[in-house]
Amino acid sequence: MATRPDQRSNLVTMSRLFTHRYCTGKTPLFVICGAPGSGKSLFARALANEGHDARYVDWLAERTHDDTDADRSHLPDCAAERFSTFIIDGAGYADEEAIVPMVEQLLRDGKTVVLLAQMLSDLPLAFIKKASMARMERLELIPDLETQTVSV
Repeated sequence: MATRPDQRSNLVTMSRLFTHRYCTGKTPLFVICGAPGSGKSLFARALANEGHDARYVDWLAERTHDDTDADRSHLPDCAAERFSTFIIDGAGYADEEAIVPMVEQLLRDGKTVVLLAQMLSDLPLAFIKKASMARMERLELIPDLETQTVSV
């Protein structure tokens, strides 16, 4: 059985991003872009499974993953859950009319949202304008320049 790459440094980076957005009062919306196989989904699952208050939602499979992997609730149903963070994988494939209202509702409810996509152009402009950006390259999470210069 193959071992999964260690995600601890990426989890620390994401924690700093969360803290920076909270301390500056900015919308808790994050976008992580990366090519297929870059490690986006691996990182997202690690974030959701490493004791963090996060829920991984696979948009393409229209199901959520947790420790039991048996829950098949949809994103609208997840909004009422106790989790404070929702990680939406495959967000770039979602229909804009479906995903925008859901994400906006999660944000209004005080939830943090992390969107995973291959390219920024795959996402609605409304998200790009207010999100903190990062990219995943070769299993390494790299924040945008604005966030890299902030020490938390």
